[in-house]
Amino acid sequence: MPIRLTMGTMNIRDYGGDGPPVLLVPSLVNPAYILDLLPQNSLIGALRAQGLSPLLLDWGQPGEEERHFGLAHYVDRISQSITALAEVFGRPISVVGYCMGGTLSLAASLMDSSHISRLALLAAPWDFHAHAARHRSLAAMALSLVPVIERLGYAPVDLVQSFFTGLNPSASLSKFTRFSRLDPQSAEAELFVALEDWANNGPPLAGPVAIEVLRDWYALNMPGQRMAFEGSSCATKGVPSACFCRCPQAGCDRAATKCAWSGRGLDVRCLDPARQWACGHGGGAPRPRGFVGSACALVVGPMMKSQPFI
Repeated sequence: MPIRLTMGTMNIRDYGGDGPPVLLVPSLVNPAYILDLLPQNSLIGALRAQGLSPLLLDWGQPGEEERHFGLAHYVDRISQSITALAEVFGRPISVVGYCMGGTLSLAASLMDSSHISRLALLAAPWDFHAHAARHRSLAAMALSLVPVIERLGYAPVDLVQSFFTGLNPSASLSKFTRFSRLDPQSAEAELFVALEDWANNGPPLAGPVAIEVLRDWYALNMPGQRMAFEGSSCATKGVPSACFCRCPQAGCDRAATKCAWSGRGLDVRCLDPARQWACGHGGGAPRPRGFVGSACALVVGPMMKSQPFI
């Protein structure tokens, strides 16, 4: 794919199209291609089918400059990318942030949303203490890794994945048990292998970023209150009220009741029409809690109610 923009080892790939531009921001942890995983499992393909013009931000392998980066530097790169693309297209752009990329995209939007028309967050962790008992142990685990990362100067992908496995240790056994029952030639088996290859691949995290995430996010839960970036800060309560949140049937109850923006004028819907919740739009509002790992989508923007794009 043609490269539209480059900053250090980061580049933005243009997937073509004549419609409104949409910037997709993936996590720093795993490869960007999760958003274009397979022809039949591609968010980028789905957006193109809707007449949009997807642009994929690929963080790349941290170089000499990036290995000293903290979260503030990555938020700044997202902000600069959005501004540059808005100038190229002559209009504000839509932004889709996935996982850690969603958390950072929301921070960038809270600091400056002038070039963003809509913002969608997919499985973006925000309130890391939504399950108090579980996250007390995770916080202790996170802090124990900080000295290791300080010595190495980075967090290798194996270390990062082992930490994420700690979120739900039994999940690995369950998923491989399910995989053993699949037809090896089936589309479901193909998707499973593609996801496992993706999850166990990726560049290391720069040391300062890894330490900030473990300490400030998992241990101190700063995103649930206010995010501070080297002298600048943004309050997480500033999320616009015109929002749409959609979650899958499998995690519907958890995602809806723990959505970080519920109770702030959100419309929270499940993919199963029989199981829906509405917050601030005529229904009973769940308690305002955050979520970690729940597959959940949040769409924000002035035109969201009439023209949601995802």
